[in-house]
Amino acid sequence: MNLKVIQENAFDKICKVAVFIGLPLSVHVGNGQSFRRSQKLWMVFITVIKCFAFGISVNFIFVIVSSSTVRLTFYGCIFVGCGINGFVIAKRKKISMSLDNIHMLSRILSPNKPIGNKFVKYQIIFHFIALAFFCVFMTVFFFYQEWQRSSAALRLPCMILSAYHDVCASLVFCCIIFSFCVSANISGTVLILCDSIFTVLSAIIEAYGKRLKKSFRSGNFSKESLIADIKMFNIIAKQVELVDEALSACIFLLYGMFIIMFYISVSIGLSKEDSFKTNMVTAYMVWNLVFAVFLFSRLTLSGSRVGKESIKLKNICMDCSKRIVSFSTDESVLRTFSLLLGGIKDTNLKVTGGGMFAVEKSLFLTVTGTMVTYGVVLFQMKE
Repeated sequence: MNLKVIQENAFDKICKVAVFIGLPLSVHVGNGQSFRRSQKLWMVFITVIKCFAFGISVNFIFVIVSSSTVRLTFYGCIFVGCGINGFVIAKRKKISMSLDNIHMLSRILSPNKPIGNKFVKYQIIFHFIALAFFCVFMTVFFFYQEWQRSSAALRLPCMILSAYHDVCASLVFCCIIFSFCVSANISGTVLILCDSIFTVLSAIIEAYGKRLKKSFRSGNFSKESLIADIKMFNIIAKQVELVDEALSACIFLLYGMFIIMFYISVSIGLSKEDSFKTNMVTAYMVWNLVFAVFLFSRLTLSGSRVGKESIKLKNICMDCSKRIVSFSTDESVLRTFSLLLGGIKDTNLKVTGGGMFAVEKSLFLTVTGTMVTYGVVLFQMKE
């Protein structure tokens, strides 16, 4: 058993990033480990800052951004990030418990495989590089390209603040940039977390199917071993259900964030405002669209693997039902196997977005159709 692989798992790294941005997630809740006092104080502090910046941003975006479609997508981006943050905090115990459970289950069924995505370190690095690029673009856009127009359009609520107009305008722009970056950071971190969870779940189901197939090929099964297989499958199915219950709302909002990123690119591309016609904004629009497609594909493909491995498991079980006939088995073994077969056939192991749709490859066609329709309608409105 490779102890190094077990100890250095993806969830530990992701939870450290989550704590850094104020999300109270931990893996080893079953071992009595909790957050240190400094970590709790940091999460409270960063939450207060996020709420302050969020309030400022909501109050001033409609003044600074004149295009109604771009304004709505900006609001959507901030609110979705805030919603994901709220759901993670509300479901923190269930999420942490799910991480702990599938961490232990992975050690049992596939001890020699990495826990989570083995490239999680590079995913986190790429995530922060993309975040830095986004932050630089927003800073240049508000403080260089649009400073005169946006600061002139800003109307402060009292005379005292008006005397420090430039300072207050800088604070408002910083709050808007911070809110966008925090929303993108939260969404990206939760995406990396979901990707690793789906990778572990699909690996667990795959390992269980291989173990079942191996025992039936060799004829090394009995009533007791089948009962143990039934119990293990029930545990796996329960963990998939718990993960879906803990993260389905976040998954739904993540897809909402991807669609908003698509909308931002389309809205800016079809906008007639001169501020959106510069080379810098055009480059950002293309990058944002490509990046949104990449993130959408990553979450969809990793989530669909859970359902794919579930279908493979059903096929393996059907193949085992043909093999069991060739062995001389008593009636009690056949009855026990029929319970296992029925349980696997009647259980759909999958993850969903808010319980409203399954995460599967057909989402590519659905979202593509939605974006084409939105683009056509927006183009006709601009004519």
